[in-house]
Amino acid sequence: MAGLAPETKIRGGFDLLQTIMSEEGMKRFRGYLDTHPDMSEAQKRRVITAFLDKYALEEEIEEELDMPGWTEELVERMTAIYDADVEVIRAMPGVTLIAP
Repeated sequence: MAGLAPETKIRGGFDLLQTIMSEEGMKRFRGYLDTHPDMSEAQKRRVITAFLDKYALEEEIEEELDMPGWTEELVERMTAIYDADVEVIRAMPGVTLIAP
C-alpha cells in the first residue's frame, strides 16, 4: 500500500505481535531475528507463526465471532470439517498444499 520495498524496516513493525506474545517469546523472537538477518518476508512470517504457536498469550488471541445464529459448537464443527477437507486436498496426487 505504501509502495515500500519488502525489506524496508518499519518502526513499530512488531508492536501488535508484542501485545499477543509473552515477554519471553518476544525476547527470543528478536534474538532469532538478530541471528538471521537475511530472512525473506515469507520466512519471517513462518518464524512469527512458529513463535506464536509456542509463546502466544491465549487470552489475547481469542477469536470473537459475532454471527447471528452461530454457536461455538457450530464453529467448532465447521472448523473440523474444514480441517478434514484440507487433509483430503493435501493427500491428492499432484497437489502441493501451501499452508502457513
